[in-house]
Formats: sequence, C-alpha cells, structure tokens
Amino acid sequence: MVLSIVLLACVQATYAQSTPSGLRIIKSTNGITAVGNTGNIEVEMLAPDLLRVAIHPGGKISPRTLVMDPGLKAAELTGIDVKEDPQTVVVQSQKMRVSLTRSMPITLEVLDAKGNEIIRQADPLTRASSHDAVFYHRMGENLYGMNGLGRRENGGSLLRNNGAHVAAGAQGEAGAPWFFTTRYGVLIDSNGGDFDTRDGVVEFGGDSRDDLEYFVALGNPVAVMTALATLTGRPPLPPKWSLGFINSQWEADEDEARQIVATYRSKHIPIDGFTFDFDWKAWGEDHYGEWRWNSTASPENLHLGKFPDGASGDFAKELRSEGIKLAGILKPRILLYKKGSTSEMHEAAAYAQAHDLWYPDEPMSTDYFTGRPTRDLDFSKAETRSWYWKHLEPAFDAGMLGWWNDEADNAGVGGGRTFTFDNFQFLNMERALYDGQRGHSNLRVWSLNRNYYLGAQRYGYAEWSGDIQSGFQSMQYQRMRMLATLDAGEPHWSMDTGGFFGHPTPENYARWIEFATFVPIDRVHGDKGEKRQPWVYGPVAEAAATKAIRLRYELLP
Repeated sequence: MVLSIVLLACVQATYAQSTPSGLRIIKSTNGITAVGNTGNIEVEMLAPDLLRVAIHPGGKISPRTLVMDPGLKAAELTGIDVKEDPQTVVVQSQKMRVSLTRSMPITLEVLDAKGNEIIRQADPLTRASSHDAVFYHRMGENLYGMNGLGRRENGGSLLRNNGAHVAAGAQGEAGAPWFFTTRYGVLIDSNGGDFDTRDGVVEFGGDSRDDLEYFVALGNPVAVMTALATLTGRPPLPPKWSLGFINSQWEADEDEARQIVATYRSKHIPIDGFTFDFDWKAWGEDHYGEWRWNSTASPENLHLGKFPDGASGDFAKELRSEGIKLAGILKPRILLYKKGSTSEMHEAAAYAQAHDLWYPDEPMSTDYFTGRPTRDLDFSKAETRSWYWKHLEPAFDAGMLGWWNDEADNAGVGGGRTFTFDNFQFLNMERALYDGQRGHSNLRVWSLNRNYYLGAQRYGYAEWSGDIQSGFQSMQYQRMRMLATLDAGEPHWSMDTGGFFGHPTPENYARWIEFATFVPIDRVHGDKGEKRQPWVYGPVAEAAATKAIRLRYELLP
C-alpha cells in the first residue's frame, strides 16, 4: 500500500513537471485549441501561409471589430499536421510551423517552413489579460504599416521602427492595427491602440477587445497585402469613371458646370467626373435640406437655387450625355432648429432627437457655413444609416452617383473642437451609403473620405489627403502620404491636386497634374474662389496638364 502511494506520487510529480500548466490539447481540422486553467489559445491555419491565433484569458471571448471582414471563414485545409509531446505541441502546414510550449510560462513561436523564426510570444495569456501583446522578431528588421501621415509639410517616412499610434485620425491620416516586414505581416483585430517598438520587439498596447486575436501572413509585401485583403475585405470594383479625371469645385452652379465641361470637351481634355461642394444641396433649408438638391430659390435658401434642374434629374442626364458623372459632398451633421428659430427643431433634427441618433456625449456646435447650431449623427447605429440613406435616395435617383464624405473625422467631445477620433465614424457613414445604394441599385459605389481606418475599403471607400497647401513642398509630401496610406491597406487614394489652400504657380500646377496622372484617383480641387481647370494657369501649364491627363487615359485600359 505504501509502495503504491509512493509510485502514484512519483507519477503525479512527473506529470506536473512535464505539463505544469495543465494544458489540454483539443485538435481541430485546421489546428488546435490549448485549454488551461487561466484561459485557452486557439491556433488555426486559414491557409498554408496564413495563421490565426486567438488568446482568451479567463475564457473571455469578445466580438470582432469592424476591421475584420464579416464573411471571413476558414477553408477546410489538407496537409495540416499536429504533433505533441509532454513539453510541446506543434501545428504545421506546408509553409509554416507554430510551436506552443506546455509549461509555464507558455511560449508561442511561429516559424517558416525552413525553421526560420518569424515571431515569438512569451506568456501570451498574461499579456492578453492586460490588453497587451508582445512579439519578438528578427533584430534589425524594418517595420512598415501601422498608420499614415498627417498634414505636416516636412519630414515623414514609411518606416515604423519607432512604433506608432494607431488611429484613423483627421485630415487624410490613416490607421491600421497592422505591421509588416519584407517577410511577413501581423494583423491585430482592435479598434485603435499603440505600437511601441525596440530592436527585435514589437509591443501592441490598448487592444480594444477583452481577448486577443491576431493573424500572421507569410511572404513578401505583395503576398501579405493580399492576405490583409482576405482578412479585412477586398475593395469592391470602383466605377470606371472614377479612374478617369475628376474636376471638383466649391462655389460652382449649374451654368458654370456646363460651361466648364463644354470647355474641357472643346479643348479635347479628357474628363469623366464633376464633384460639387456645399453648393449642390439645399443646406440650411428646412425639410431635410441637408439631403436635397439645391433646386428652388427662396428666402430660406442660402444658395438661391443654383441647380434648378438638379432635383428633376435633367441636369445629371444632360451631363451624362457628355460623359460626365456627378458626385456631391455630404456632412455627418444636421442643423438643429428651423430657420430663424432657436428652439423649434426642424424635421430631421426632431427625428434624430426622438430616436437617439446623435453622436454620444457630443454637445451641439456651430456650423461654420450657416452659423447655426448643429450636431453630428452616430453612424454606428443601423437605424441612423438606413434613415440617412432613405432621405438621400432621391438625390441619387436624380443623378448624384458618387459621394464625398467630409468632416466625419471631427466626431468627438465638443463638436469636433476636442478630437477623440472615432476610428469607425467615416467607415460607418460610407457603410450607410454602400448598403443603401447596393440595396437600391446595381451601380458600383464610390466615395471620397477624409481619413481611413482598416476595414473601410469594403464599402467602396476612397480617401483623400485633406485640406493641403499649394506649393512644391506640399506636393512633394503627398507622395509619402500616399505610400503610407497604401501600407495601411487603403488602395484608393486621392489628393486635392494643386492644393486646397492658396493658388499654385503655373509650374507647380502643371507638375502636380503630372504627378496626379499616376495616383489611384486623379482629381483637382481648391478652396472657395479657387479654380483648378488647366486653362486657368496659362498656355504652357495647360499644354503640360493636357498631355498628362491624356496619358492617363492611354494607360487606363
């Protein structure tokens, strides 16, 4: 009896030494789940070169954020091998291997097929419980991704070896909880966060979820960007007209737009789109003026009926016969009170008030265009999105085929005066348009937006770099801003060619048009009173700009 007790104690001691964490391994089709006393770890191959790791401290499981493609599913793979012994469990595909120690503290290591280490995590369950993740990687390896660049006119780099704050930001910035090297990429599903780096270490803090879910893709930058699109959603094919040349202008009316288009045609300068600022809509009118064509002159109409043929669809039809598609600006806010009143809400604001559609905890602010009180809408709510599209649908039917979403990067405390940067406000605003338009029409959806957070590209989403200055220094900086945005996963990028503020010199304008010929979206735009047509800048600049725009059309097929 004594001998039996001693032998049993020895067996228990041996087992405790080999698996003190008590991890229990459950095999699945594409990997394993390691279950322990303090949580569990899922290791799943989504493809031979694409790995999913989910760490659930205390068994916590939280929903995915809008970063991830809702339709993401793991295909059933062949050739996934699971091997285990008392110390280690290994999941292996044809292209990568994942090793998980069964002793405390747990170490999770990802290697390529040749055994080269990609990343390594130490004690992942403990770090995940504090909304943190630490990845060890090859010393001296350059890092990219994480975020874009702001409106600074000097400096800037694509390298992220010093880490970065991850946020959509404002004025043409971009954010992605994602970094990559020339060998692999790592995506963390999170609404914001911070990458802190030192040589050989990447630490991600501020994970928005209660658990940690991340993905590792192997390959060169082209391969890992392809994997990123698989994980977060591929951008839908844009309308072909959006790949041509687009003229955007503030303070244009129906007659001037006709004249500008006629001049482009008479000079044989290719053009496919015309984008309107505030002028196209009845901003400031009651009865949902924020969504309506500015077609009727009245004492309450600040624009005095600039588009008399807009609401009927005749204006858009006329320009379509010239090969021109129309796009118009939209704002995330609505005016609160009827014209001349400080207390009587007009219909749109009353509905938003009754159904709690306002952006949370944001007081009213003053609209700079009308000088009247206004509040932002909360596009994270499905009701807001469907309501917003319902009242915009007549404008779409009357020929507004593209959208320019502006100033949703102002969402935050104080009506945008103190920035908190809702990473998904622009995404959800465009989601309202995408879901609404695709439910109403089979036409492809296209929009411009003033910031970007990873996942937005699923909704026909493009970004422009905000209200930038004219001049060569500003123009030069746009190249790096474009590439940094592409590194964050946004393929459709644009800028105000010629600059928004100021008046470019003829040479600056011509060179900027030549540059814009080769960027994803080719459009000109300027501040109030500024015009960006090639003939405004003299015959030499016009000739250079015309040649460049024609070259884009030669390359377009």
